[in-house]
Amino acid sequence: MKSFLWGIMLVLVGLMACQVVMAESTLVRDLAPGLQIPDAARPGPAFDVDKATEAYLNLLSPEQREKSDDYFEGGYWLQLWQLLYGLAVAGLL
Repeated sequence: MKSFLWGIMLVLVGLMACQVVMAESTLVRDLAPGLQIPDAARPGPAFDVDKATEAYLNLLSPEQREKSDDYFEGGYWLQLWQLLYGLAVAGLL
């Protein structure tokens, strides 16, 4: 009986893994295929991190840039709510 339950659990885990793989394969990326390395991001003695970052961001369309900014700025709200929640829990304790 125990091995039967393990077998069922193994089949269910396998099915869930297949669904995850299938879901990931149906995602459509907005970025162009292939690796694009801007000239400012190429390694060398005059490499500047800020210029390289800006060069990569310039590869994005305005819609992609807006989505990226919205996603990044959403983290600030999460940090605020985490702080408020932590203060409330600390106050209760």
